Amino acid sequence: MQQATIVFDTEQKISIVITETFKERNRGLFTLAKLQPGQGLLITPCRSVHSFGMAYAIDLLYLNKQLQVVKIISNMLPNRMSLALRGYSTLELLSGEAQRLGIGLGSQGKLLINSYIDRSER
Repeated sequence: MQQATIVFDTEQKISIVITETFKERNRGLFTLAKLQPGQGLLITPCRSVHSFGMAYAIDLLYLNKQLQVVKIISNMLPNRMSLALRGYSTLELLSGEAQRLGIGLGSQGKLLINSYIDRSER
């Protein structure tokens, strides 16, 4: 996994972790502590998400290859599924973060890579 920052055209910065392997994509948020405001998980490639087994609601931002928001699912409750055929990757945020940060359809993101996280022992 990589640590990064994504900055949207609202100038809001989100500290994110980026998945790099099938196993990381498959486990999603189960590999991390509960999301906090200003944090997220970028799963790429990813056009569909489930929240089975989740303990809290999340916001989903589906992004195209240029990191533009093409679909938003706000407050997805546990034990649900979502799909975005036009999406290439999915940014998972704490519920309410998309609205709080002013991120909407068409918002443009810019990715800044920070570092690599070794989670091989998990």
